[in-house]
Amino acid sequence: MRFDKKNIILDVTDENQEQVLRRIATKASELGYTNSAEAVTQDFLEREKEFSTGFGNGVAIPHAKSDDVKEATVFFVRLTKGVDWNSMDDSLVKDVIAIMVPIKASKEHLDTLAKLSRKIIHSDFIDQLNSGNKDTILDLISETIS
Repeated sequence: MRFDKKNIILDVTDENQEQVLRRIATKASELGYTNSAEAVTQDFLEREKEFSTGFGNGVAIPHAKSDDVKEATVFFVRLTKGVDWNSMDDSLVKDVIAIMVPIKASKEHLDTLAKLSRKIIHSDFIDQLNSGNKDTILDLISETIS
């Protein structure tokens, strides 16, 4: 699973879920992780229709399996203000950890999702996501998904 400093986007002013997911897919396209930002955006949105990826505590973990993803990748986005994500606890989301994988990477996808899900229930993890710089976030998430 690839996670680099360039996959961290801070101080984002997007106002809704679709804008955030589109931003992630566009960045993935710019970095060469996907052939189609639009297709990956739609894959994220289709997944959200099934069940919200807003896990609570201000964190969402959107994830998409797609033929348009070339390499399993994680992105982190920190929003300047919370957006509605239909979270399980009705909280607004400020931290987004997105997982994108090729269709064939189901095990890697589920393993990464499980590791992240176990961490986001801890307030110290959330506090570091909310206040850390790119180096802190890179270490925090890399350690979690490795």
